[in-house]
Amino acid sequence: MNLKGTISDFDRAGLFGLIIADDDRLLLFNLRDTPTALRNRFQIGMRVEITRHSSAPTARAIEFTPID
Repeated sequence: MNLKGTISDFDRAGLFGLIIADDDRLLLFNLRDTPTALRNRFQIGMRVEITRHSSAPTARAIEFTPID
């Protein structure tokens, strides 16, 4: 099941953040898990598609890409 959502926040270093999924789930993410070529594309307010996520121990987006 693919989810879509919006990036709502980043930490000071810009590597950890929060995605609010369209179904109102909150998913943490770590940009270190994304390909280096994509890291600079992610910004607050950007829509993303989440193709892989985990709910244990904390809800987290593992694979996500920008929606153009």
